[in-house]
Amino acid sequence: MQWVWTAMDPVHKLLLVAQVGPRTRDMACLVVHALCQWLAPGCVPAFSSDGLMHYFTALTAHWGSWQVQAQGKRVWQVAANLLYAQVVKQYCRRKLAQVVRRLLLGTQAAWEAALQATGTRGSINTAFVERLNPSLRSGQALTLRQSLAALTRRTLCLAKTKRHLQLRLNAYLVYYNLVREHMTLQTTPACSAGLTDHAWSWEEFLTFRLRPEQLAAVVS
Repeated sequence: MQWVWTAMDPVHKLLLVAQVGPRTRDMACLVVHALCQWLAPGCVPAFSSDGLMHYFTALTAHWGSWQVQAQGKRVWQVAANLLYAQVVKQYCRRKLAQVVRRLLLGTQAAWEAALQATGTRGSINTAFVERLNPSLRSGQALTLRQSLAALTRRTLCLAKTKRHLQLRLNAYLVYYNLVREHMTLQTTPACSAGLTDHAWSWEEFLTFRLRPEQLAAVVS
């Protein structure tokens, strides 16, 4: 079974990663590695996710450094400022029975301070990415499922291969960030984040030329 992995910035509503793959540790590391390409050097965001523990492994493997102990042994030290929380939803007969919020890395005070500094709520939640990503349990027509026919159930447009679905997600990621104006932002996520000075038109979107190495990365 293949899943759609996503990562987003809740402040500017940027869709940072959209990858297709199984729910494995290797895939989690691949997604986190792709996310790192968006971040400024030295940036350590506060992360929240569902209860899949592979995220913990991937995050702690990417944020940290090797330290030499007194005996000369090298050990991996996770970054002290790495913040990571989970929202675990428990279901009973397809109905939400309980929501457990837990902080795995960092302190509650540090978590609240980090989120409040960005103007978002200090509570642990995954509401933004849940609204974006298809939900297999709830069956709601969320953003990706509404926008990509390849993710819609019972349709002739359903993606038949992982590669074709990934290519559609790649195109939608560009459209979502550069062309589609977000209702609460009154502009595109890319404009809000300062990555571009205007919302792209469809003509700009469809005629933009990628460099050969960029094109190879997109279609691989």
